[in-house]
Amino acid sequence: MAPLKGDPELTRAQPQIVDPNISTVRNNIRVSMERHKKNMAAEHGSALRDAVTALAQMVAGQDVPADGTWWQDSHARWELYRRAAGTVDAGERLLAGVAAESDLPLASAVVVMMLERVPAGERGRWAGALDPEVRDFSREREHELAVLDALTPGEPHAGSPSAQEIAAWSDWLQLRVAGAARDRPLLELLADSGRTKRIRGEARQSAHRVRREARETR
Repeated sequence: MAPLKGDPELTRAQPQIVDPNISTVRNNIRVSMERHKKNMAAEHGSALRDAVTALAQMVAGQDVPADGTWWQDSHARWELYRRAAGTVDAGERLLAGVAAESDLPLASAVVVMMLERVPAGERGRWAGALDPEVRDFSREREHELAVLDALTPGEPHAGSPSAQEIAAWSDWLQLRVAGAARDRPLLELLADSGRTKRIRGEARQSAHRVRREARETR
């Protein structure tokens, strides 16, 4: 009869039978995982190379470096992405580069840059192209831009935000609203309670312009 759980025979056999088997299984798993990681890295590197090379050929043309390994330099890729951001019709290839980018902070920086350049309806695609590990900041910036859009002259919005809402805004959003809004109550609130001296000063200047323009149109 086979020994039962807790049987002394099983206890004596464990070092000779069970432990080596566990070690073998663990080693096989480790080798398989390492092989999988290498394969994934190779595939990811190939996708990044192809995406960046296609983008460079479109944007840089004859300026593409002859060195076939230039694309591995994150600084070189950043300069290419910046150039592509200002190039008409490069958006889709730039988005492909972001999706393949192995440097996650670099990909996040590109998306944050592009969120202010693309139409509001396309912002979700750019934020969604990021790895979930670095997506939160871009999603927050996407939300902030929607708030800013709603407070831009000519866009419909339901009154001025409350003091509590403004207090919850980031410094970036407070400053951008202080410079772009034309709602006097909002600007005066920011002039009084903006988080930084720069924000308060910008809001005061904007409020002054709004008052002057109102007087000139009477």
